[in-house]
Amino acid sequence: HAHLRFVGNGFAAAHSASADVAATGRVLSGMLRHFKLDDRDWSQIANVCDPGRASWLGPSRHLRWENEVIVLGFGKHVGAPVHELAAGPDRSFLRWVVVKDFPPHVAEICGVALERPGDEFVAWARQRYGQPAPTAQPPFAPPRS
Repeated sequence: HAHLRFVGNGFAAAHSASADVAATGRVLSGMLRHFKLDDRDWSQIANVCDPGRASWLGPSRHLRWENEVIVLGFGKHVGAPVHELAAGPDRSFLRWVVVKDFPPHVAEICGVALERPGDEFVAWARQRYGQPAPTAQPPFAPPRS
């Protein structure tokens, strides 16, 4: 159905691996044209799907930049600045994150927060993961269908 809608013809060779891969590429190209995203880079396309993505640290929603600091995006401390948790009575939460099965960047960031004081931690994070992204609005308005 997607091949017909976004490419313009049926897909007779469905369910053979190489044919499915080629069809997926054609459908993606057709979708980008259809939604007027074919002139955008991948970060802009991802931002259409998830407008807050530009503020993430790494490939997951676990941590994000907010008001020039890194905050948690999950758990009982959602929205809490990581460097404040590391310096406070709930630092055991960050220790728990470090030893559990979280993405490697999440464990690394939480571990470094436990080792370095606030400003030093934020400076390290900026050097390692880049500057905070603007979070007020996406860099462009999503297209209207």
